[in-house]
Amino acid sequence: MLAISEFCRFQTARVSIADGISRYRGAVRKGFPDSPSFPVRGRLIDKANFYCEKNKERTTWGCMNMVSTLVRSLLLPLVMGLLLCMPARAEADLSARQWGIWEAAFKIGGYLSKEMHAEFWSTMPGAGFKNDQDRDAYIKRLERATLGYLTFEQEVWNSRKASQEAGQFVQTPAYETAKAEALAALDEISTQNDWKADIKSEDETIKPGAELSLALDPANPFHITASMMDQTLADIEKSQARIRKLANPVWAGKPVDQVFPDLHVKILWDGEFTKGAPYQTDLDGKKVDAVAIFYRMSIDKIIVLRFLKLSTGPVEPSEDASRTVSLSMETYGIVLPTFHAVESEWRGRMTASGQGATKVKSMATGEETGEMLTVSSRAVVLEEENAILLISVATQETKDPTAGQIRERLEEKLQILR
Repeated sequence: MLAISEFCRFQTARVSIADGISRYRGAVRKGFPDSPSFPVRGRLIDKANFYCEKNKERTTWGCMNMVSTLVRSLLLPLVMGLLLCMPARAEADLSARQWGIWEAAFKIGGYLSKEMHAEFWSTMPGAGFKNDQDRDAYIKRLERATLGYLTFEQEVWNSRKASQEAGQFVQTPAYETAKAEALAALDEISTQNDWKADIKSEDETIKPGAELSLALDPANPFHITASMMDQTLADIEKSQARIRKLANPVWAGKPVDQVFPDLHVKILWDGEFTKGAPYQTDLDGKKVDAVAIFYRMSIDKIIVLRFLKLSTGPVEPSEDASRTVSLSMETYGIVLPTFHAVESEWRGRMTASGQGATKVKSMATGEETGEMLTVSSRAVVLEEENAILLISVATQETKDPTAGQIRERLEEKLQILR
């Protein structure tokens, strides 16, 4: 079981972007080397997007319908393969860690936090630029190339939608201009040519009936609906906004109240929490209706809040709180006596909390990577809702703030709604 899937007692199918695109294109794309910053097992961000088989529950991470996620993943292959091999024309380069942050902001279902922005810019001196002017010019070219590609993809998906509606090949008026500008912007940052053919080949995918499926099971194809295309376009806009925010050395953001009625919480936070799709699981035989939100602070840190409503039988405050925390730890491979849940009262409610750690192992080799994954959780009993609120923080970083410190900071900003 992967360390990143928290408190999810079900199997998932995981397919990387590179693998998915190879099924779509018919050939394995090169240029997706694993960075040392991204250990395969236990990493809190993956260069791969995670997909789940039809009709199976999905991890909180996915937080998207499997089908539409697969459709939207068509956005990624061209540029990220290029970015990870860049830049042939630059005198300096970003670190693997900085590339990871840029990719996290760019990709479908991506994310960007104040902490990630600060890390990206604070480590810039190590990138080897001669001066700030050279640095700014390079980031501007990188921003222009990334946004140019995203703008082109907007026209690709608008054209796909128009073609589907018209029943014939349709290109938007801005399609050819967007393509030319994307090619020109990408040419400024790399001498590679293989991606040019890929961009030009997008014309074929616009035709009605073109095979766009990345289905895990080719025997069960799915239809791409207008709503999926609309969601893809919305995701592209979010990616554009994140890239613009990251490319600006001054962080633009402030704490705002975020209300989640389904979880009965309000959080004052500088950064947007993402809500996952509802799912069902069980707690020692008790059926549970669950919903979750998560916030990725950085490549190595994630916050997850889960509302677990018992649909069979009443909640048993002491027993269920402790068991919930234990199960959340077991998902990461943290078991007794490494971890022990401590019961207490918190804001007048019965809770159980605890912290544990486990060594990260490579999914490819099964060998330990030398990294530690630390998890801090609190389960709060909401008797009036016959439910449990589970607050968890997972981190692979050893420096401050620790998982426990992050959880305490979050709890200070959190209100439970009745």
